Amino acid sequence: DANGCQAQSLPIYYGSVGIPAAAARSLRIHPQPAHDRVIIEGLIAGAELRVLDALGRVRSDARSTVDGTLLLDVQGWAAGTYVVEVREGGAVVRRALVVE
Repeated sequence: DANGCQAQSLPIYYGSVGIPAAAARSLRIHPQPAHDRVIIEGLIAGAELRVLDALGRVRSDARSTVDGTLLLDVQGWAAGTYVVEVREGGAVVRRALVVE
């Protein structure tokens, strides 16, 4: 192309499917970018959560606490963008997580 690029990567989807917009907006991941740990809030108690790397490999697998939060230790993770995937019942929400 005009920038001298010779290869293309596959697209990565960071959308939400199956959860009303209000519920999807309530999911909060901070701080962004993360260095040592991440707090994920706005979850339903016991929600399943997975963190996937850029190749789709599961980096972390956890469940939210009774109060709908999760503290995730990312210390030692490679810098990059990860996908946080939350399953609540039959619905799925995906959000980006940046680790530096």
